[in-house]
Amino acid sequence: MENAILEPKPSQKPHPPILIGGAGEQLTLRTVARVGNMCNFIGSPEDVKHKFEVLNQHCVKEGRDYNDIERTVLCNILIAKDESAIQSKLEKATLFKGRGLTVDSARKLFTEYQAAGVQMLICSIYQNDVETLELLSELKDEFGIDGTIETTENQLSRIITKYRNQP
Repeated sequence: MENAILEPKPSQKPHPPILIGGAGEQLTLRTVARVGNMCNFIGSPEDVKHKFEVLNQHCVKEGRDYNDIERTVLCNILIAKDESAIQSKLEKATLFKGRGLTVDSARKLFTEYQAAGVQMLICSIYQNDVETLELLSELKDEFGIDGTIETTENQLSRIITKYRNQP
């Protein structure tokens, strides 16, 4: 395609931020190091930490400052107050593909992601579970996180948490 017209023009200069999701260590992470403003992974804190280390190596090779790339993770979660409550939720959530957590295990997981270098944790909440959202709200102050609840047609869809004081 030649001479394609893009109207209206993007409001961000020089262009909208480029978020690249994926975990391929050779091609995808090298592309993030070259042109990405943000990256997004899915995985355990250990896996994510490894991907960040590989990304940093690509940044060095490309002459790019690793800290210029915002590092994000998507996490599908359900939270309940205790182990029996989360087991009950998981039994009913037959299509759920994610982590069932108690408040304590969520606290531990968030701490591990933060230590791994995650700057933004995007939590997708299965079927907009109200208890999960309420319990996440209780953890906000503890982690010094800003939370944004996105809505679609008056339904809570996800909470995005961005760690404060992250290098």
